[in-house]
Amino acid sequence: MRRSIFYPAFVKVSAALLIFVFFYTALSKFNNLALFNFAISKSPLLKNISGFVVWTLPTVEVLVSLLLVFPGSRETGLQLSFGLLSVFTIYISYMLLFFNTLPCSCGGVIRQMSWSQHLLFNTFLLLVTLLSILFINKPNYPKTQGMPKTCRKE
Repeated sequence: MRRSIFYPAFVKVSAALLIFVFFYTALSKFNNLALFNFAISKSPLLKNISGFVVWTLPTVEVLVSLLLVFPGSRETGLQLSFGLLSVFTIYISYMLLFFNTLPCSCGGVIRQMSWSQHLLFNTFLLLVTLLSILFINKPNYPKTQGMPKTCRKE
């Protein structure tokens, strides 16, 4: 069976993109913790759990980024990324549908996006992540990629 190089390349590029987005936004949130806390405390859905969200969300983003770095944990990282992005996308959609005042709690460059642009960006990342999960689970996906030749089962 011929192994396609497209699938592993797509998964690697997708993981790199997700690592950048999650790690960058987490560092931005940690760097501006007071601002992040203020924005979360103004969110109609999150104000009652803002203290928990302020520390947990960027910590989880860093942990997911680390899982995506290593080939052995990449699938788990992609699944967790899909979960996080799903929650973010549902949150953004809900906020756009039901609230006029929308506090921005995102970090870095993403903070410059409108809520609608953020929804499109998250939807794009969600689709890329889903494709990566599907590709990594294909029967011909090289599961041993990155291992020394002596460890590969041929």
